[in-house]
Amino acid sequence: MGRYREDSGAIAQLIEADRVHRDVYTDPEIFRLEMERLWSRTWIYVGHTSQVPQAGDFITLDIAAQPVIMVRHTDGSVRLLMNRCAHKGTKVVGDLAGNTGKTFRCPYHAWTYRTDGSLINIPLKQGYDGTQLNQTPASAGLAPVKHVEKSTAASYSRAYRIRASASPNISATRSPPSTTSPTAHRRASSSSQAAACASCTTATGRCSSRT
Repeated sequence: MGRYREDSGAIAQLIEADRVHRDVYTDPEIFRLEMERLWSRTWIYVGHTSQVPQAGDFITLDIAAQPVIMVRHTDGSVRLLMNRCAHKGTKVVGDLAGNTGKTFRCPYHAWTYRTDGSLINIPLKQGYDGTQLNQTPASAGLAPVKHVEKSTAASYSRAYRIRASASPNISATRSPPSTTSPTAHRRASSSSQAAACASCTTATGRCSSRT
């Protein structure tokens, strides 16, 4: 059990009026807690549709330490998928951007997916005969990002942002903005330069870094 996860008092003591403890910047547990309790519950900018103009165009980035693909599907729609193979969890796409054509192929065991995430090929599939593969989430392919919002602002009408949390008790309803510490903003930027904070909202309307 970590020293910070179950002790909010220990976290509060890290920041004083005239100084900040080094653990805020260097402790792995603090980083994981920030990803879980703040950045996975916050709307974070992913990308603009102009970055994926043609079918098969994609960009990849990490949101709250979770790998994500933004790709233009063959029907012209933009899809947001988790960049993890449904088989063993390997990253399917290693490049930051490019064009994948009509499919993604995992470099580990060559499971192949359409650009909407659906699974189309498993090598040596007969080896799964008699198993319950078809009853598992793996058979559905790459997992779609659950919380996706297309901006309604005129100047960002083709921009997408997401929340990485898959927790069922995190509402998809936007909450009033709250103040996030500069430290948390810096930590999010270091996690992924492309994952700029779009707004600081949580399910409760309170800043998660201050709870």
